[in-house]
Amino acid sequence: MIYQCYFKKEQEKFLFDSDVYKGFGLEPEVNSSITNNVNELKDPDVRLSLTEYGAFLHIYKNDVWKYDSDDWIGFTSYRQLDKTPIIFKNKELFTNLLNFTSNGICGWGYYRTNSNASIQAELCHPGINKFIKDILSEFNLEIPKRFYQDKYLLFANYWAMKKEYFLDFMSWSWPIIQYAITQSSHPYASMKSPISNVNTKKWLGYFMERLFLIWYMTRNYVPANIGPICGNLA
Repeated sequence: MIYQCYFKKEQEKFLFDSDVYKGFGLEPEVNSSITNNVNELKDPDVRLSLTEYGAFLHIYKNDVWKYDSDDWIGFTSYRQLDKTPIIFKNKELFTNLLNFTSNGICGWGYYRTNSNASIQAELCHPGINKFIKDILSEFNLEIPKRFYQDKYLLFANYWAMKKEYFLDFMSWSWPIIQYAITQSSHPYASMKSPISNVNTKKWLGYFMERLFLIWYMTRNYVPANIGPICGNLA
């Protein structure tokens, strides 16, 4: 199942009509169970800041991933068509597509950068690289070399993977995110971005997106690109 995340009732009209997808509400008004077994999601500011990670977390902590017959799981957004036209028509075709990828991980939210993940992150979110380094150091983790090298980056949480990889990502990332939530006094959390559409209230979400990159780079995975390049970044 690919969970298509949204926040408000009026956004349901943008959800895809295909058995590959299932709408997932990120706010209590459209998903009364969103806070089950996750105290952090009871805070509306944390929910907003985490963006799609709230869906990952709910599904992980409540074993929702067990309740379908697919051996894979994915995520996208109600706004996906603003970035990429990819819509998968049925589960059989998508499952076959994923099975043909080299390592069972794929994405349709790839961007090309003229620099690398580290430079691009700092240009959009001043202070984020120090935040990443400070947070990872608490777990004796280092930023992988690819973060300073890769020019094609999978953003927007438009991805799918075998469930075993999803469980690995969540068991690795959740302690890091849980600690990061407590660091709202870090200078990065209140930095202003030169990019007009960057919402500083989503500072955790921007960190989370880079953490996803760091996870697949640390594991030496290269998610297969199954859509057009969404655009060019600095």
